[in-house]
Amino acid sequence: MKTILWIEDDSNHDVVKLCPAVQREPDWIFHIVPDVTQAISRIKSNRYDTIVLDIRIEPGRDKNWENLYIKKGASKNSARLGIELLYSMLNPRNDSIKVSEVPKWFSKHLIGILTVESLNELKDDLKNLVICEERYIQKKGGMSKKTLKNLIKRILSNK
Repeated sequence: MKTILWIEDDSNHDVVKLCPAVQREPDWIFHIVPDVTQAISRIKSNRYDTIVLDIRIEPGRDKNWENLYIKKGASKNSARLGIELLYSMLNPRNDSIKVSEVPKWFSKHLIGILTVESLNELKDDLKNLVICEERYIQKKGGMSKKTLKNLIKRILSNK
């Protein structure tokens, strides 16, 4: 069994469109969380084979993440908390929120990014986080219902 976490807050569109293909995989256990706080909680309490995240996610109920969200403009577009979460857990910067007890299994090799941001917008961050571009897909209108499933398969086969 492979366990997958998707950090995605757009439950009205992306989840409805992309989940069925993933949920039909008989050997996958699939979890979805909508915000940073719940993502950290799940990561600390479960081991995942793949984690796919959106860049534009809400902070959840953690005061540190709420304050960062406000500081960065109180907008998912400007806060880019998905990237902030990756920095906090993979490559903390001086201004990163400190995540205590990051599990030893958590690594860049498990990460996939599915977001509306263009590769050009994320290129520097991906380089700094040492996440290869093959683990990134830009969300676009008309994308295949198998986009998420294909990204997960790509990550699982290249760990």
